Amino acid sequence: MRDELTFYATGARPDLAKEMGFIGGKLPLHHGPAEGEEGLHKNLALLHTMRERVGDDFWLMYDCWMSLDVNYATRLAHKAWEQSG
Repeated sequence: MRDELTFYATGARPDLAKEMGFIGGKLPLHHGPAEGEEGLHKNLALLHTMRERVGDDFWLMYDCWMSLDVNYATRLAHKAWEQSG
């Protein structure tokens, strides 16, 4: 038995999830490999905006529900990491 459970939320507004008391938010990935560099930059811009809204102490994740190829997923991960530092 536990006195408390810890949850993260999946949705387009991780900032609202934080306000509701969740420990993190899983942000749907809106743009995939077919949209090339423009889509990649849009994904990173939204990630940056949400990171500013929720702060560094909040888990912020991507929900990669669409098919990503290895190259795109790797580039997205590296650029997201660079952006965080």
